[in-house]
Amino acid sequence: MKHPRILLASLLLSLSIPLHVRAQTSQPADRWDYERYYVVLLNGQRAGYTLARERAAEGGRTETFHGMKVELRRGQTSIRMAITSVKTESADGGILRISKYRNMGLAPVRTTSVVNGDRREVETVQSGRTLRKTVAWNPKVVGEAGQRRRMIEQLKADGDKLVLPVFDDDYPGDGSSPSTITRQGWEEIRVLGKPVRALKVTEANPADPAPTTVWLDADFREVAGEMSLGPGLVFRFEACTADHAHRPIDGLIELFNSGLIHVEGDVGSTRTLRSIRVTMAYKQPLDQPVDLPQSDRLKTIESTREHLVLEIRRPDYPDAPAGGDAPLTDELKAYLQPTEEFDITDKAILDAAREAVEQATDPVARGRAICDWVDRRLTTKDLSVLSGTASEVLRARAGDCSEHAVLLVAMARASGIPARTVNGLVYVSGIGRERQVLGFHAWAQLYLHGQWVDFDAAVPGQPATAFRIATGYGTADGKDERGSLRSIAGLFANIRQATATQADHGDGE
Repeated sequence: MKHPRILLASLLLSLSIPLHVRAQTSQPADRWDYERYYVVLLNGQRAGYTLARERAAEGGRTETFHGMKVELRRGQTSIRMAITSVKTESADGGILRISKYRNMGLAPVRTTSVVNGDRREVETVQSGRTLRKTVAWNPKVVGEAGQRRRMIEQLKADGDKLVLPVFDDDYPGDGSSPSTITRQGWEEIRVLGKPVRALKVTEANPADPAPTTVWLDADFREVAGEMSLGPGLVFRFEACTADHAHRPIDGLIELFNSGLIHVEGDVGSTRTLRSIRVTMAYKQPLDQPVDLPQSDRLKTIESTREHLVLEIRRPDYPDAPAGGDAPLTDELKAYLQPTEEFDITDKAILDAAREAVEQATDPVARGRAICDWVDRRLTTKDLSVLSGTASEVLRARAGDCSEHAVLLVAMARASGIPARTVNGLVYVSGIGRERQVLGFHAWAQLYLHGQWVDFDAAVPGQPATAFRIATGYGTADGKDERGSLRSIAGLFANIRQATATQADHGDGE
């Protein structure tokens, strides 16, 4: 029961690799006891396929394989995305080993995790560089094969529930989160246009942006599944043959322009804009009101199932407090640490950070210098790259807002400034033929003189423009909060009208 979640994560991470991983096993690499392909649909349109495999291994262990390929379009750019993962499970379903090979858009990344009690030894290799770390592990986590066995044993009647801790690399903390699986009953559905009788179950996980519905056959194997992130944004998979899965995709789904939100009203110059109020009216009522993170610069005035009213401000750069800055807490120190994404132990990142802040001493001046340096360094603004590690972004000198944010955060951390990424919406007066729109965006926040401050290397000029709406913050370990995805989906796919009023302009810079 992972397919919609795999697709969702891949759409955000842009993983692009061939669907083949040679697992460490005593059996031939091409022999599997079970194999099933699934076509992937986005809003009813074919976007790619997933592949699930399983086999028995020595000592009662089980190996599972998940792979996915999706192809979409951003403007005029085609994006091919994929991910493969092999897990080894113990006889009771506990995860022993995870091998993942992925490409974040710039260079392949191979990650191997070996579980030892309540710890997980993780080795990440990219372009010949290796990062090793030991992280916490929840020994109660159950893998896909173990999860299926428990469903067979415990979901005997309609309404029965099963709560299992499951693992996902993108979950915050130790990567575990409790999934509640509920048996709903047998029903007739359509798979590739043909009627199929299947058992409906639902999976709700607080770390996921939305519940997943999965339909199973008599062996509790998936035949279809669906995750809805709001009106007009539905991910679905349906079982198919290998030939059907590998068919060429006719007409790629537009991922970028279709998400633009047009803004009515006189916004004026974003460079001089200091505060603004924006009202977003929904096409269809939401299941529940959008709950955005609040800050000094973003206040929710009203949030209902029908509309959202926000007041947005651009704060000035903070002054150093009298008596100096307070010591960093352990929570803030975590935003200085290296991660797979913010690989600040790389010599090139350390050298770049020293070069950028050479003439700057004050923390605000260092942040501004790093932001300007990243803007100048990334000379190719490339929509085909949705995500990459900081060191690869630095070497490739290419990317869009995500790459600017990742490199900025890494260089700030290498300079001793706590930093994190931010996901949300930003206003632009024009993009292509579109005018006055809000679009999905990523930027950085640096912790300076006791507060988080926006820095955006992808949009020229400082300070960062005021008309931006944060829907979620990246965690210290580089994992974005999944709750923000629900907010983004609600805003993206279901806005009937966005109106800006009460704009306050200053003198600008």
